[in-house]
Amino acid sequence: MNLRTIACLLAMTSTLCLMPLGAQNDEPPPPPEDPNVARERNLREHDQKIREIIRKRQEEAKQRSAREAAANQTQQQASQPAGEASLAEIGGAIEVTENATPPSNEKRGRALGATMLYYNFPTLRSEYQLDTIVKAGQEFVSEIILLNDAEAPITGVSLALSYDKRFVEPVKIFDSQTRKFASDTPEFRIDARSGVIYYDIDFSAPVSMIEQTPLRIIWRATRPTSHCALNFVFDSYESDPEVPLTAVWAGERNILGLGFDAVDGVLGGGVTIESDDSTTRNRLQGKASELREIYLGEVGAHSDAGLAIVPPRESIQVGDIIPIQLRLSNPSGTMIDSIDFMLEWDPTVFRMVDRDRGNWVKRGINAHDGPYVRDFPFDTIKYNEVRNDRGTLRYSASLTEGQTLPSGTFVTAYLKAIRPTDGTSIRFLRSRPGEPNLTSIRYFGYDISQLSAPLSVPNIQVRVLNPPPGYTPMDASKDPTTEAAAPAPSEGEGA
Repeated sequence: MNLRTIACLLAMTSTLCLMPLGAQNDEPPPPPEDPNVARERNLREHDQKIREIIRKRQEEAKQRSAREAAANQTQQQASQPAGEASLAEIGGAIEVTENATPPSNEKRGRALGATMLYYNFPTLRSEYQLDTIVKAGQEFVSEIILLNDAEAPITGVSLALSYDKRFVEPVKIFDSQTRKFASDTPEFRIDARSGVIYYDIDFSAPVSMIEQTPLRIIWRATRPTSHCALNFVFDSYESDPEVPLTAVWAGERNILGLGFDAVDGVLGGGVTIESDDSTTRNRLQGKASELREIYLGEVGAHSDAGLAIVPPRESIQVGDIIPIQLRLSNPSGTMIDSIDFMLEWDPTVFRMVDRDRGNWVKRGINAHDGPYVRDFPFDTIKYNEVRNDRGTLRYSASLTEGQTLPSGTFVTAYLKAIRPTDGTSIRFLRSRPGEPNLTSIRYFGYDISQLSAPLSVPNIQVRVLNPPPGYTPMDASKDPTTEAAAPAPSEGEGA
């Protein structure tokens, strides 16, 4: 064998050694994993992780309950007369011995409990995660998840959620998944001073849900921190020390947690807030398009708002200056970032008079929005213009960041009756050639207005009468009761 042959054999051997095993055997590479399969696997792994945490918590609760029960039983046996039966609570189960006093419903309920509440932080990329990392100035979503593996009949949920007000603040709270079961309007309030959200809902009938989301909360991260805790509060109501602030009710029983410690039934959340000097606009995790998908897909597409024209209660006489209130109807707490409307009337019957005390816009003749700036803190007023020759009022206001605006009056227009009529219309003009969306309620560019009953009153009919002899015309624009206690903008703030 010559040197050339040996060199060729060595080169072939080294090439084979460097080739992957599949290539040597001429086997094709494995196909890429189906993204849907990978997503399902991740969801299963997350579910297993949560349930493993629950299992460990429950096991710890059983052991602690057993130790406490044994210690209590020893103490009771040492202190009670011979022959008297006792109540033993072992391993989360209540055992009543002969002649013992039965436990209260509250104690019995907790002993039989098999439910859990925990925080989840969903994003478009991951539906389940136990904590989250955001930038200062961002908004982020959290969910309160209720697990009820035993499928116990639940009749209500009470929540007290604490947050560190130094680092986060609640922006909007939704309860659409559970509100449909409510027997009455849920009780809800935010104590911003203490940093606690209170929520209480009673169901009209028992519901055996396995998993549910009682609340979805949008937060705003305000300052950087390595850890901001979101927890549950269990202190009892002052009016009834036996009623916990956080509970899952089955009738009169609280079935949250196991044994006598409801804390074993909850998992708080953690948020890491990183600094971001480049943040100029608050946003949820991801891009604005993702926010639209999260919001409109989950809530916004099913949460309409409306506009109503509210006429005066009194009869109208020629010469009267009457208030026409423009009212927002937002019963579902929809997020809103702009409101536009075009109000139209017969210019031969009414003429609008100027009222702009506290307004931003004071040029020409204006509708009055100054008294309502506390509840409707618009930071841009694009239009507040009246054309008496055409009988129109155009109004356009917006927020840099969307907010949950309340239901209520946000503008009052003062119209003076100038001739009698048996009936005339005052209405919203939705659009006209070349000008669509003259009247709309928007969030992220989506029109969420529903200009029909029961949310809206887009058209009213009024009569104007000839005044009787000696009648003094009413001038509602001078009525001091129409001036709400609201701060006026400083000089130079207006448009």
